[in-house]
Amino acid sequence: MWSLTQIPVVQAPMAGSQGPKLCIAVCEAGGLGSIPCAMLTPDILREQIAEIRAATKASFNVNFFAHTPPTPDASRE
Repeated sequence: MWSLTQIPVVQAPMAGSQGPKLCIAVCEAGGLGSIPCAMLTPDILREQIAEIRAATKASFNVNFFAHTPPTPDASRE
């Protein structure tokens, strides 16, 4: 993976607090930029990926949550 970057840095994907601009900046600085996708609709995700691809030729991380959501339990609330 590090052969794809100039410096060994992975930018943390921060859902709800960043957009593609941070990802682009990290990519252009030589690190692996990330885009948080957990809160994006498919249409917005496509738009943001297109924006990143238009702005940089660098590789970037498209990050999703991949866990099973917990089942609500009223007795624990």
